[in-house]
Amino acid sequence: IARLREKLECGDTQLIEGWTAPRLVAALRDYINRAASLLDHEVDGRFHFHEQAEFEDVLRSSGLRVLRTVPAFGEPALALVSVAEKPDG
Repeated sequence: IARLREKLECGDTQLIEGWTAPRLVAALRDYINRAASLLDHEVDGRFHFHEQAEFEDVLRSSGLRVLRTVPAFGEPALALVSVAEKPDG
């Protein structure tokens, strides 16, 4: 955040249209704090980040048939999106 703030103050960074430098810095700080809280929740055992195979195993153990799972939202992926169906019966 500090390096970004310095770049913003020097005018070296393109801003999102309609955003001020202080607004962008505040939004990034909030984003980082929220991401850190997710990691804290995982350490505390209240949240768990699944690898793709583990995530599909959870879906299968719930009785679903996994058709496809794809990484999503960036590189590296921030999420897994699965398409699954509930078997007849």
